[in-house]
Amino acid sequence: MDKDREAIEKAREISKKMSLQDIINYTSLDIHNISRDLNNKFDTVIQNPPFGSQSRSKRGADRVFMEKSLELSPVVYSFHMAETENFLEKYWNKLGSIITHKFYYHFPLPQIYHFHKKELKNIEVIVLRVERNRN
Repeated sequence: MDKDREAIEKAREISKKMSLQDIINYTSLDIHNISRDLNNKFDTVIQNPPFGSQSRSKRGADRVFMEKSLELSPVVYSFHMAETENFLEKYWNKLGSIITHKFYYHFPLPQIYHFHKKELKNIEVIVLRVERNRN
């Protein structure tokens, strides 16, 4: 699910090359328009929410993704800036979930937006595997 139709088409191309097209469903939808009837309909959510610490991002946009992901699935893999790890641990806990795994990466971010100053910037990221608390 992505509101960017080009991202959806790219994902479809990749899944076809990997022979996964028959087991993955894609839809173009803004996270704010997800209806309640989709709740708990997915086995796993893999997400790259907008980085909420960016001044250009809508403040708290990452929180919307975190909250919605747990409504949609019992398991979430979520991609964030590593420097926000303490906040993330507290917020996921506040949402009644537990972090089961942490993966740290150097993510190369190319100059794709007009506000990017460098041709390429490496960003320290953390990917968290989160489970909805079953209690």
